[in-house]
Amino acid sequence: MSHISHSAGRLSKMGQNLLKKVNSDTALKQNSRNKVLVY
Repeated sequence: MSHISHSAGRLSKMGQNLLKKVNSDTALKQNSRNKVLVY
């Protein structure tokens, strides 16, 4: 049981990191788009 929950926790951690990366990527794209609009 503990092994399954441990791997599940690792998976959720990986998913959270992936979400953070996607969010930061979209934020960067929006920032660059805003900069283009400003200039």
